[in-house]
Amino acid sequence: MRYFSPLTLSARIAHERLIRMCFIDYDREMALVVDREDPATGALAIVAVGRLIKLYAKPEAEYAGLIGDQFQGHGPGTEVLRRLVRAARDEGLRRIVPETLPENRGMQRVFEKLGFRLRRRFSEGIVLADIEL
Repeated sequence: MRYFSPLTLSARIAHERLIRMCFIDYDREMALVVDREDPATGALAIVAVGRLIKLYAKPEAEYAGLIGDQFQGHGPGTEVLRRLVRAARDEGLRRIVPETLPENRGMQRVFEKLGFRLRRRFSEGIVLADIEL
């Protein structure tokens, strides 16, 4: 439900999409990744990703985040967003404007904890968040 509706496997693994996700245009976006080493195997695994995507012709950015299920509620998502807010300020952005689903209460709590204002749009089935920087 990352895009508020299911994505087919072929859409998720489309070559163009994967290139865009892996090779960041730092003039337009910023991505932070949290990884964790498995103590038993030493293998690294990504547990959280957060992105800021600048909006066209506005000093604003959208936020998108993805936190592994077993790490939700343990802090990596909050820390990623906290650092992205700081990066947005450093870049001279004025606002961050993410959207989330109404049932994503965990993300809404993170937004509120970091000073975002929430507005529910029941007719659209989304919760808008924003923070002035």
